[in-house]
Amino acid sequence: MTKKSQNSLLRLFTALKIHLRGRARSGQIKWGLGVSTLIPEWRALFTVKDLSRDLWASLMVSGAAIPLSLAIALGAQVDPGMGLISAVIGGCLCALFGGARLAVSGPANSMLVLIALIVQKAGLEGLFFVGLCCGAIQLVIGGLGFGRFVRYLPIPLVAGFTAGLGVIILVGQLPRALGLPVSPEGDVLSIITHMGSLLHESQPRVLFLAAFAMIIAQTVSRLNPRIPSSLFAVLVPTLLAVFADWDVPRVGDFAAGFAWPKLPSFPVRGGFELFEMSILLFALASLESRLSSVAVDKLIPGERHDSDQELIGQGLGNIFASCFSGIPITGVLARSVLNIKAGARTRRSALFHGLFVLLVLVFGRSLLSQIPVAALSGVLLSIAINLINPKEVVKIWRTSPVETIVYWITLATVVAVDLMAGVQMGIFAALLIALWNLGQTRLFFHSTDNQEIIRVSMGGNITFLSSRNFDLLAKRVGRLPYIKAVVLDLGDVKLLDSSGASMMLEFIKEMKEKNIRVVLKSLNRESRDVLKRDDSDDLSTDCHVTSESEIAEALLNEKVYDPRERLLFGVERYRRERKKAYEELFDQLGKAQKPHTLFITCSDSRINPTLITSSEPGELFIVRNVGNIIPPMGTDDTPAEGAAVEFALGALGVEEIIICGHTRCGALKGVFQGIDPKEFPSVAKWVEPIGVERAKHPHIHDPEDFAKVHVVEQARNILSYPIVRRKISEGQVKVHCWIYDVQSGEFLEWSGKEFEFVPVGPESLHGNIQALLSPTQSDY
Repeated sequence: MTKKSQNSLLRLFTALKIHLRGRARSGQIKWGLGVSTLIPEWRALFTVKDLSRDLWASLMVSGAAIPLSLAIALGAQVDPGMGLISAVIGGCLCALFGGARLAVSGPANSMLVLIALIVQKAGLEGLFFVGLCCGAIQLVIGGLGFGRFVRYLPIPLVAGFTAGLGVIILVGQLPRALGLPVSPEGDVLSIITHMGSLLHESQPRVLFLAAFAMIIAQTVSRLNPRIPSSLFAVLVPTLLAVFADWDVPRVGDFAAGFAWPKLPSFPVRGGFELFEMSILLFALASLESRLSSVAVDKLIPGERHDSDQELIGQGLGNIFASCFSGIPITGVLARSVLNIKAGARTRRSALFHGLFVLLVLVFGRSLLSQIPVAALSGVLLSIAINLINPKEVVKIWRTSPVETIVYWITLATVVAVDLMAGVQMGIFAALLIALWNLGQTRLFFHSTDNQEIIRVSMGGNITFLSSRNFDLLAKRVGRLPYIKAVVLDLGDVKLLDSSGASMMLEFIKEMKEKNIRVVLKSLNRESRDVLKRDDSDDLSTDCHVTSESEIAEALLNEKVYDPRERLLFGVERYRRERKKAYEELFDQLGKAQKPHTLFITCSDSRINPTLITSSEPGELFIVRNVGNIIPPMGTDDTPAEGAAVEFALGALGVEEIIICGHTRCGALKGVFQGIDPKEFPSVAKWVEPIGVERAKHPHIHDPEDFAKVHVVEQARNILSYPIVRRKISEGQVKVHCWIYDVQSGEFLEWSGKEFEFVPVGPESLHGNIQALLSPTQSDY
């Protein structure tokens, strides 16, 4: 390993150590398996409160868990008792240490195919080793506080993977449902071929029992979700087979039972493949557990599971399940929902369910041995139908049609190849689609009659995927014989990489060779730096502008700039990009307006109240004039501002008044330097009140300092309106004095003290206009 690589690894481990140390200090690392946070809930286990509810819920969940655990073990081609062992351990350990209070854990149908695959490739010892590794990973990830990262899997991938499992389970159980021998090969095509060759040997009674069980499982769950449908799906066909004395394959006695635990042995061969399967099992089990926990949260108001603690519980469950010769476990969605709907209140219900399964495992083996295999196959067929769930792909299609590609690729690969390949192909497809979406460049040409200039807006990311956009742009420009300038509006560009920069420079070079001026408007600073680093020939040096006035100046020689065209471009862009998002709001505003703030400011073009306050239409009632002047009450020759104030407070019921002055104000500067009444008679008359204000403060000689005085004087003027004073005294209105810096784009707010303005924000003072209400307040 080179010294450079060693240094990189050292920096990585150092950063990881610092990160973990920070998580430890914040309490996010659970050194003690989270026991300290669980103790209060454990105390509730020893009270009689809600005991009857928990007992009833545990009986209902046990009724579902026993037949499902047997069916899953059967489908995974392991001893049925192993499923019950895992149900006991999952029920007890995960109930005590899990992060979702009312979730139930145990063998899950979503892991059936993977368990069968591991057994087929590595035998039971391999299965126990994979389960142990999975549990250890869960324990470490949960303990270090990284449980939230489990959710980072695309929904279409999860849905396709689940549907693929459903197809494999469905096809895999058909031989048993027909009373045929199980295929020695586990792939779907081999099973179908196997069935086709032995179809004439099908047993009608077995098929009837399987179909009967499947129908019961599907029907009961729809009629009453509080009843364990799998229990009846197994019980009724079993009673029928026993009393009718049908000679059908039975579960029979099973060897698995509780014995002294032992650690699984390390495999001599195939260790890397088993580790891969451990990772897949970890992802699948942890995701299933998270889905279960989220479902619990939704069913219980105010409930929020601890994803890290849940992984710790699942990790302990899988470690102990492996040591006791059980199959891997996870949080089970269906059993968790049943637990809550049956009335569970504490962790006792899941704990009791595990104990009830243990009693059945110890004392009820002879009864369980009479269950027809066909009944369990029917339950698995019902599970397979639920897993396939065509509604899910329809939902994905309606949300994002392109993402169904991930669904179908994952499903097809899971069925045709194997689970690991399905996950890998699904992730690959999802990443390709994400890359495609991230790399897309939105390109819009503004339609105009002016053949000498073309405006184009580009948005999104300009990357190596944008070559088609630049080709399209070049062809469009090439069709205009009199073209003199191209304005690229890049304000919505999020990212420009080196490939995108190279293509943009190539386009600029091509245009310059044709004597066509290129202007780049509003490109963000990071992207501009990328362009500059790639621009060895200084092609873009004189292309960058940030405002329309700069565009007009840049195109002065070409004499093609037209302000009206700019406005039409803006209207088109609004219609295309913004209008649709506001349709519902416009519909509401068409009936009535209810602004919350009266915003009084200057007519200066550099102030955009909706932009600087991020306001939507209908939020601000705006009054603008030269110098943000509010004439005092009774000024007969200027009633417009007073009318706006009275209408905003009396008719619209605004709750806030913002009087916003600004720096570099032309009106204030004119008062200080003098205004020619012959050239600007209306302006001279309008700003006379500012001259009166200035006379009160002869010590102030800078218009920038006077801007603060001026805005407070307007607050004094607005208090001359009776409706304003009344609303303030009743606590219905607050008034604020702001100064907007047109160069920095920041705000200051008057604190109520002389010459003191503080930054606007959560910590700034509010409502200090009340200081002006005091008759003893000295002039500011």
